[in-house]
Amino acid sequence: MTRKKPPFLRRRLGRRLATMRERAGLTMEQAAAHLEKTRTALSRIESGDSRVDVHLAKSIMESTTHTNRICWIRSVKR
Repeated sequence: MTRKKPPFLRRRLGRRLATMRERAGLTMEQAAAHLEKTRTALSRIESGDSRVDVHLAKSIMESTTHTNRICWIRSVKR
């Protein structure tokens, strides 16, 4: 059985959230604990396999540094 690819924008958002987490120096386990999610749930979000709501995306952004948030916002506007 082949697995359907997640939509492009969801994958793109997931990659950006993963990049922000990594730049903040957080492991997936640390970020998941902070967000009260499982590592698996966070992995699915970062890979685009799971949808992320606005509140969770905001929480992820707030768990990283201010500099990373500014970089992410600028990259979204492009």
